[in-house]
Amino acid sequence: MATDKMATSTTKLTHSIRSARSPSPCSIKNAPRFARCRAAELANDLGCFHLKVNIDLMVSAILNVFKLATGKVPLFNSQGGSNTEDLALQNIQARLRMVLAYLLAQLLPWSRGRTGFLLVLGSANVDEGLRGYMTKYDCSSADLNPIGAISKVSVFDD
Repeated sequence: MATDKMATSTTKLTHSIRSARSPSPCSIKNAPRFARCRAAELANDLGCFHLKVNIDLMVSAILNVFKLATGKVPLFNSQGGSNTEDLALQNIQARLRMVLAYLLAQLLPWSRGRTGFLLVLGSANVDEGLRGYMTKYDCSSADLNPIGAISKVSVFDD
Protein backbone atom coordinates (compact mmCIF):
# COMPACT_ATOMS: atom_id res chain seq x y z
CA MET A 1 0.00 0.00 0.00
CA ALA A 2 2.74 2.47 0.99
CA THR A 3 4.74 1.45 -2.09
CA ASP A 4 1.74 2.12 -4.38
CA LYS A 5 1.21 5.54 -2.79
CA MET A 6 4.92 6.36 -3.17
CA ALA A 7 4.91 5.22 -6.81
CA THR A 8 1.85 7.37 -7.51
CA SER A 9 3.49 10.37 -5.80
CA THR A 10 6.71 9.81 -7.75
CA THR A 11 4.81 9.59 -11.04
CA LYS A 12 2.86 12.76 -10.19
CA LEU A 13 6.08 14.56 -9.22
CA THR A 14 7.88 13.41 -12.38
CA HIS A 15 4.97 14.53 -14.58
CA SER A 16 4.76 17.87 -12.76
CA ILE A 17 8.50 18.44 -13.02
CA ARG A 18 8.38 17.69 -16.73
CA SER A 19 5.67 20.32 -17.14
CA ALA A 20 7.52 22.89 -15.01
CA ARG A 21 10.33 24.40 -17.00
CA SER A 22 10.75 27.62 -15.07
CA PRO A 23 11.70 28.36 -11.50
CA SER A 24 9.91 30.77 -9.22
CA PRO A 25 10.92 33.51 -8.20
CA CYS A 26 11.40 35.12 -11.60
CA SER A 27 11.97 38.39 -13.32
CA ILE A 28 8.60 39.68 -14.45
CA LYS A 29 10.21 42.04 -16.94
CA ASN A 30 12.30 39.39 -18.72
CA ALA A 31 10.37 36.12 -18.28
CA PRO A 32 7.67 35.09 -20.73
CA ARG A 33 4.15 34.89 -19.29
CA PHE A 34 3.89 31.10 -19.79
CA ALA A 35 7.07 30.58 -17.75
CA ARG A 36 5.72 32.64 -14.85
CA CYS A 37 2.64 30.42 -14.59
CA ARG A 38 4.43 27.06 -14.50
CA ALA A 39 5.67 27.34 -10.92
CA ALA A 40 2.14 28.00 -9.67
CA GLU A 41 0.84 25.03 -11.67
CA LEU A 42 3.55 22.76 -10.27
CA ALA A 43 2.81 23.83 -6.70
CA ASN A 44 -0.90 23.26 -7.29
CA ASP A 45 -0.28 19.80 -8.81
CA LEU A 46 1.78 18.81 -5.78
CA GLY A 47 -0.54 20.41 -3.23
CA CYS A 48 2.17 22.83 -2.08
CA PHE A 49 2.13 26.43 -0.88
CA HIS A 50 3.17 28.82 -3.67
CA LEU A 51 4.53 32.32 -3.32
CA LYS A 52 4.95 34.50 -6.40
CA VAL A 53 7.98 36.77 -6.01
CA ASN A 54 9.17 39.38 -8.47
CA ILE A 55 12.99 39.71 -8.52
CA ASP A 56 13.12 42.81 -10.73
CA LEU A 57 13.97 45.04 -7.73
CA MET A 58 16.87 42.76 -6.81
CA VAL A 59 18.20 42.83 -10.38
CA SER A 60 17.91 46.63 -10.48
CA ALA A 61 19.72 46.95 -7.15
CA ILE A 62 22.63 44.78 -8.32
CA LEU A 63 22.87 46.69 -11.60
CA ASN A 64 22.87 49.99 -9.71
CA VAL A 65 25.77 48.76 -7.57
CA PHE A 66 27.59 47.69 -10.74
CA LYS A 67 26.95 51.12 -12.27
CA LEU A 68 28.28 52.88 -9.17
CA ALA A 69 31.41 50.71 -9.20
CA THR A 70 32.17 50.90 -12.93
CA GLY A 71 30.20 53.80 -14.38
CA LYS A 72 28.76 51.39 -16.97
CA VAL A 73 25.32 49.87 -17.54
CA PRO A 74 25.20 46.45 -19.22
CA LEU A 75 22.45 45.82 -21.79
CA PHE A 76 20.79 42.73 -23.28
CA ASN A 77 21.54 41.97 -26.95
CA SER A 78 18.02 43.11 -27.79
CA GLN A 79 18.85 46.51 -26.29
CA GLY A 80 22.13 46.88 -28.20
CA GLY A 81 24.42 45.15 -25.69
CA SER A 82 27.19 42.68 -26.42
CA ASN A 83 27.08 38.90 -25.93
CA THR A 84 29.17 39.35 -22.77
CA GLU A 85 26.66 41.81 -21.30
CA ASP A 86 23.68 39.67 -22.31
CA LEU A 87 25.10 36.51 -20.71
CA ALA A 88 26.05 38.37 -17.52
CA LEU A 89 22.53 39.79 -17.22
CA GLN A 90 20.98 36.34 -17.69
CA ASN A 91 23.36 34.79 -15.16
CA ILE A 92 22.73 37.41 -12.48
CA GLN A 93 19.00 36.73 -12.68
CA ALA A 94 19.57 32.98 -12.29
CA ARG A 95 21.89 33.50 -9.32
CA LEU A 96 19.59 35.99 -7.61
CA ARG A 97 16.71 33.52 -7.91
CA MET A 98 18.74 31.00 -5.91
CA VAL A 99 19.83 33.56 -3.29
CA LEU A 100 16.17 34.43 -2.77
CA ALA A 101 15.13 30.76 -2.86
CA TYR A 102 17.52 29.99 0.01
CA LEU A 103 16.39 33.04 1.98
CA LEU A 104 12.78 31.93 1.58
CA ALA A 105 13.68 28.34 2.47
CA GLN A 106 15.18 29.52 5.75
CA LEU A 107 12.66 32.20 6.71
CA LEU A 108 9.33 31.31 5.09
CA PRO A 109 8.35 28.85 7.84
CA TRP A 110 9.18 31.49 10.47
CA SER A 111 7.18 34.13 8.56
CA ARG A 112 4.16 31.79 8.61
CA GLY A 113 4.46 31.08 12.35
CA ARG A 114 6.14 27.71 11.94
CA THR A 115 9.48 26.22 12.90
CA GLY A 116 12.09 24.48 10.76
CA PHE A 117 13.24 25.16 7.25
CA LEU A 118 12.47 24.16 3.67
CA LEU A 119 14.62 22.49 1.05
CA VAL A 120 15.42 24.16 -2.25
CA LEU A 121 14.70 22.04 -5.33
CA GLY A 122 16.94 22.37 -8.36
CA SER A 123 16.01 21.92 -11.98
CA ALA A 124 19.29 21.14 -13.75
CA ASN A 125 19.20 17.98 -15.86
CA VAL A 126 22.04 15.53 -16.45
CA ASP A 127 22.83 16.89 -19.94
CA GLU A 128 23.43 20.37 -18.55
CA GLY A 129 25.74 18.95 -15.89
CA LEU A 130 27.73 16.77 -18.29
CA ARG A 131 28.16 19.55 -20.81
CA GLY A 132 28.79 22.27 -18.26
CA TYR A 133 25.90 24.18 -19.78
CA MET A 134 24.70 25.90 -16.64
CA THR A 135 25.28 28.97 -14.56
CA LYS A 136 27.27 28.38 -11.40
CA TYR A 137 25.10 28.95 -8.34
CA ASP A 138 21.80 28.84 -10.21
CA CYS A 139 19.29 25.98 -10.43
CA SER A 140 22.21 23.55 -10.33
CA SER A 141 22.90 24.61 -6.73
CA ALA A 142 20.10 23.15 -4.65
CA ASP A 143 19.44 20.84 -1.73
CA LEU A 144 17.65 18.32 -3.97
CA ASN A 145 17.64 17.97 -7.73
CA PRO A 146 14.79 15.63 -8.72
CA ILE A 147 15.72 15.67 -12.42
CA GLY A 148 19.49 15.73 -11.98
CA ALA A 149 19.93 12.23 -13.40
CA ILE A 150 17.39 12.61 -16.22
CA SER A 151 18.36 13.66 -19.74
CA LYS A 152 16.90 16.78 -21.30
CA VAL A 153 15.04 14.67 -23.88
CA SER A 154 13.38 12.63 -21.12
CA VAL A 155 12.46 15.75 -19.15
CA PHE A 156 10.71 17.32 -22.12
CA ASP A 157 9.02 14.13 -23.39
CA ASP A 158 5.35 14.01 -22.52
